[in-house]
Amino acid sequence: MQLEHFRPGTRPYLELEFPPPPPERPYVLINMVSSLDGKAVIETSEQGLGSPADQDRMQELRAHADAVLNGTGTMRESGASSRLRDPELVTWRRAHGKDTDHPLGVLITRTGSFPLVGDYFDGSGLEAVIFATEMPDARRAKIEAHGPRVVPVPGGESAVATMLRHLRIERDVRLLLCEGGPTINAGLLHLGAVDEFFLTLGPTLVGGRDTLTILEGPEPYTKQTVPRAQLRAVIANEETSELYLRYVIGNRE
Repeated sequence: MQLEHFRPGTRPYLELEFPPPPPERPYVLINMVSSLDGKAVIETSEQGLGSPADQDRMQELRAHADAVLNGTGTMRESGASSRLRDPELVTWRRAHGKDTDHPLGVLITRTGSFPLVGDYFDGSGLEAVIFATEMPDARRAKIEAHGPRVVPVPGGESAVATMLRHLRIERDVRLLLCEGGPTINAGLLHLGAVDEFFLTLGPTLVGGRDTLTILEGPEPYTKQTVPRAQLRAVIANEETSELYLRYVIGNRE
């Protein structure tokens, strides 16, 4: 593993290759941005932690993905979208075997109590599926009238596993990109369902005892159970003072 230096005008994440998925779930990537002290938000959202160059790396990963996952907290604070904003990325995606211009949008929620605004609900044609554990029928009908399909899943720990199995088997999602937030990151990691972790380390210091980190779960890991990550790549962007880090989780190659 060598340190690379980012060259403006290049798209380093488009050069990545990923293994095939397991039989009953997609190959899962998490992509996050954090401050130097590990915080995932400034005030209430990630906006301000990363630069436009970091947003470009996110878009490059989206171009690889069959689906993009967000949790409800991220949906409320920052909105959610799986859209590729650059037509050249759409062209690249099509040339590399994808049969849609944009990845499938995926949300997981308990009741769906978020505003029905943004790319998934405005009639733009961006396809989305929402997995819900306790959504009332009236709310489901209202959401589906805006376009997304709602799929009921069991509550508790099996919700995320059921979602992953549905995406792989029913929707043929081979590569799933999770863009947060911290709670869904923790749920995926708890299942052992995270294959790679991409992290943009931004040159900010946020502080705060209760400020969210990139991983928020009910219980911390112990010295015996803590997942281990293997560093695969580091790209330094001297212009923005960011590091783009790629980790493989556990012993995956």
